[in-house]
Amino acid sequence: MISMPAPGSWCGKNFELRETLTKEVITSDHRVVPINSMRRVCWMISMASSASCGQPTYLRRLDVPIPNQFVSDQKKLLQKIGSRSTTANPRERNITMLSDTPVCDFGWKAPDFELATPDGTRHRMSDHIGKGLLIAFICNHCPYVMRIADQFAEEARVLQKNDIGVLAIMSNDYQSYPTDAPAHMIEFAARHGFDFPYLVDEDQSVARAYNAICTPDFFGLNAKGELQYRGRFDDTRGGDVRGRKTELRDAMLQVAQTGEGPREQVASMGCSIKWR
Repeated sequence: MISMPAPGSWCGKNFELRETLTKEVITSDHRVVPINSMRRVCWMISMASSASCGQPTYLRRLDVPIPNQFVSDQKKLLQKIGSRSTTANPRERNITMLSDTPVCDFGWKAPDFELATPDGTRHRMSDHIGKGLLIAFICNHCPYVMRIADQFAEEARVLQKNDIGVLAIMSNDYQSYPTDAPAHMIEFAARHGFDFPYLVDEDQSVARAYNAICTPDFFGLNAKGELQYRGRFDDTRGGDVRGRKTELRDAMLQVAQTGEGPREQVASMGCSIKWR
């Protein structure tokens, strides 16, 4: 374990870099695959002082395999951040980390919103609720989204045929992450066959209102606009999708039929939202 700068050096936070072991890596072509030899990954623990930052304590993991050079680079980066004030570069604060969604808050009333697609067509959330509505916070560059994008488009068509609306929202700071810019959203949607609105959350207000955590983050609502699903897309962890459990699709079909989602849900996992 490498101890990082003392409390108070950057918004009252301590940083520690820990080495641990994993049996899965994300490959360069965005597949999550098991490996036989153990690889090192870095954990960054951020202990925030609520008095100085107004933030809770949290624990998140870097979501990439860590070669030796990357470990060295991350140590330098964290030391650089730790030596700065709260004016540190936002991109450096937005180190990509692996995040999990919280437990479903059954019955939470989802706030209405109106957002536009990159071509300027506006959509109001409440206009898309049929027997249910699936809202997916996604982006273009996240490997977890890229891995499921084709299947997500296919399953969205199944939901829409069953009178369940589908909306996708891109809330990342695309100034710092240009791959997520609106022009690339159009390309991404076309490449994966999206036939539902892919909306730009320009000021990130919708992501904050929904407390979106990561990409992908799914919010499955019933016909009353009440949250009934906050779980993962399916149970696959690698490229082989044979025999997979279509957990999101099955949950939304259940919501459409009964108004209630399954009580047993597994959290979605992905790259953290890139806040400004």
